[in-house]
Amino acid sequence: MDIGWKYDFGLAAVPSVILLVGFFFCPESPRWLAQQGKTDQALKALKSLRPTSWDNEKELEDIVKVCQEDEKIAKESGGNPFLRMLREPAVRKAVIIGCSLQLFQQLSGINTVIYYSARILMMSGISTDVYIVLWISCGVNAINFFASFIGMALVDRVGRRMLTLVSYVGICTSLVIIGLGFQLSKVHSPLVTEHAVGSSNITGCNAKSSCYDCTYEYDTFEGDDLKCGFCYISSDSGPTHSSCVAWAVNDDSENIPTEGRCMPDSIDTVENLEFVSQYCPTQYSPMIVVGLILYLVSFQAGLGPVPWIVNSEIYPLWFRSAGVSLSTGFNWGLNIIVSYTFLYLVQGLDFGTYYFYAAWSVLAFFWFFFTLPETKGKSLEEMEQLFSKPLWNWSNAIWKSGVFE
Repeated sequence: MDIGWKYDFGLAAVPSVILLVGFFFCPESPRWLAQQGKTDQALKALKSLRPTSWDNEKELEDIVKVCQEDEKIAKESGGNPFLRMLREPAVRKAVIIGCSLQLFQQLSGINTVIYYSARILMMSGISTDVYIVLWISCGVNAINFFASFIGMALVDRVGRRMLTLVSYVGICTSLVIIGLGFQLSKVHSPLVTEHAVGSSNITGCNAKSSCYDCTYEYDTFEGDDLKCGFCYISSDSGPTHSSCVAWAVNDDSENIPTEGRCMPDSIDTVENLEFVSQYCPTQYSPMIVVGLILYLVSFQAGLGPVPWIVNSEIYPLWFRSAGVSLSTGFNWGLNIIVSYTFLYLVQGLDFGTYYFYAAWSVLAFFWFFFTLPETKGKSLEEMEQLFSKPLWNWSNAIWKSGVFE
């Protein structure tokens, strides 16, 4: 569809409109109201946000006290939140935890999976029809959307810490499954059994010995990109009578063989004759799809929401906007780097790319096992006491009280 991209942009406006309407029903922050001296409105906002059994007056007193202290310290420090952060160990530790949550979120490879899901499915060989691949990609991303509700339901029940650690276990496992699926597909790639009639060394394609080598995207021949595809007869026992032939792009942006029996004028004369140019037929495609789904469910159930939730609650009021901005900058900065380098990693590491992301997830698991405290149910006023403890004390407490305290 020539105007399909316009629908993509138009649909992106739907959640934005919903969010805009929701803002009209969102009360002002009680702490901001207290900063402005509007204590009556702050109490009203608290009552609308807290359960009826909550001691709103006591919380308002604590908020007013903290705001007064923050205002006093801000005047003494010249009003620069970053300079003040550097002088306060508890806030520095909160920044380290907040930024590392965002950093490792991106190093798990999430945005490469989201941005390149259709390409990953295409490389898996799940189907020879590009439209089927796109619809499968839509289904996978729909699972990604609905899985986000799992995290929303569990984050206040099981806690941020446990959800993060379990999420990393699932992410690492699924990345290994995806990498193993691609590795097995390469090892068991169908062999080239014959040369195309009329082919020559001028294209470099007839030197390939397997479908994987034939369709490898980053090959070159005499300084130019090598465009080879796999022509074969499909059977119950797998591809037979296969050859590696050159192809070119026609006016309809389709990859068309330029030699051999898979050429447009002869491909319909042989039963079950098929041609693929960017992937190989393999029995391990379902394994890759299952790994992809498990990855998205594991991510959205924990690592998706937790970094944003934790960063919104661990900083004191005077540093909240600066802290959230700093951690968000880490997130989008790594997003650009990881997304930009994905195809280069695939070119250099092949299926090892997924093992590479899995290794980062293992590192993240152990880092947060020793450093990430549980912040569920703690107020901003309690966060300073929590982050006043050395990192080693956190790990000691974790070991004494159990793995998922």
